[in-house]
Amino acid sequence: MKITQIVGTKKLGHVMLDLETMGNKSNSAIISIGAVEFDIETGETGDTFYVGVDLQSCLDMGLIVNGSTLMWWLEQNETARKKVAEGGDHISTVLGIFNDWFKHLGEGVQIWGNGARFDIGIMEDAYVKCALPIPWEFRY
Repeated sequence: MKITQIVGTKKLGHVMLDLETMGNKSNSAIISIGAVEFDIETGETGDTFYVGVDLQSCLDMGLIVNGSTLMWWLEQNETARKKVAEGGDHISTVLGIFNDWFKHLGEGVQIWGNGARFDIGIMEDAYVKCALPIPWEFRY
């Protein structure tokens, strides 16, 4: 399992989510999940999360690859292409690990992403496909 995680003690109240995906729709396959805890007032950062996801596991769960996004990845530099090829753990396993990480940040943490339907929407759809609970509250 390829996990990068720094565990701190101060609770900052916000998390920025960053996904690498194989598409731009909410049902897109995820190839990595990254997140960082932060304080919206000071910009201070805290705990971080990064795990690569096995692409085949996403396809097996019904998530999709978009052809133009695949072509975009193929046009990237060697380092980026290697990151895609590196793979990772089963999407269900990664989502479960993310749940544990997110829960340890405490109650009422607000999650942020690139647009309402990109990072957060893709994660929520992946949780549904994997029949796992979404760790954040919609009202925060």
